[in-house]
Amino acid sequence: NIVMVDVGKSAADAKQWTAVLSDCGVLTAPASKTVLRFVTHRHVDPAAIDRTVAVFGELYRARPATLFAA
Repeated sequence: NIVMVDVGKSAADAKQWTAVLSDCGVLTAPASKTVLRFVTHRHVDPAAIDRTVAVFGELYRARPATLFAA
């Protein structure tokens, strides 16, 4: 029920990603400087997981300079 996401190839560290994702309604925590830690549990339904994946897609398509190198 733990998912680790390496954001090391982006221009932002895990703390920056955590802040941006939080602004989008997605809760996570840095596991290290370059890794995000997501936790699922019985109150996290498939729709919430789909929403989290969609937020990553939206951020990737928008490519904010704070998260992605040019």
